[in-house]
Amino acid sequence: MGWDLVRHSFVLLFNNFGDALKVSVGPFLILIALVFAVTAMFGVSFGQLVPGMGDPTQVSPEAAGGVFLAVLVVLVATLFVFSWVAVSWHRYVLLEEYPGLLPALSGRPIGAYIGRSLLLALILILLALPVGIILGIFAGLMLSSMVAFVIINAVLGTLFGWVWLRLAIVLPGTALGKPIPIGEAWRTSGRMSGAIMQAAFILVVLNLLTGLVFGTALGGNIIGDILNLIVTWVTMMVGISMLTTLYGHLIEGRALN
Repeated sequence: MGWDLVRHSFVLLFNNFGDALKVSVGPFLILIALVFAVTAMFGVSFGQLVPGMGDPTQVSPEAAGGVFLAVLVVLVATLFVFSWVAVSWHRYVLLEEYPGLLPALSGRPIGAYIGRSLLLALILILLALPVGIILGIFAGLMLSSMVAFVIINAVLGTLFGWVWLRLAIVLPGTALGKPIPIGEAWRTSGRMSGAIMQAAFILVVLNLLTGLVFGTALGGNIIGDILNLIVTWVTMMVGISMLTTLYGHLIEGRALN
């Protein structure tokens, strides 16, 4: 059953590939343009805006304020664009609202979607603190650091993916203007708890494998970077499709065909 959920999410994406591009490419091109505008406006480099690309110790105290504001603007814009894309994809699949060159903004509950997403993120953070400490201690007792890294990432990814998928079925409902309480989402998804756990594990394994191939084996060159960008887009859209699939099946009674 877990594999059926994952398979359906991939089928949903690739059977509607053209519309998936319409839903996502325009908003993300706008985001990229905004990032470049922010770098010029605040006098910061692209690397300082992207975690892992810049060295924060190289930022002078005088420039720190500008970097902070630039990062804040980019984070807010990224959250808005992601929510814009997600709302549009949910509505396309569940309401058959076909996108134009840009998905519609007017009348779309993007603000409510952002609020619900932040609330769910807070719940996961609160859950991550004690779980992370326990697993960190366990990892320290293991003999191989690489083995510990892989196991810890797999366990954490599966656990938090399971919690996220069970709670986040509130998001498609929010996108449709039919919000459901988080508690109801948890109770309703309990009917497929095992299948959702399997799906979370499958997605974690796929992410680890693609990260190993595209991030390590093919990294460090333009081809690897392009492939990594494509994989990131597919991962994002499959994740949104998974929530759409769960909502359609659990709340609307749609078949997983």
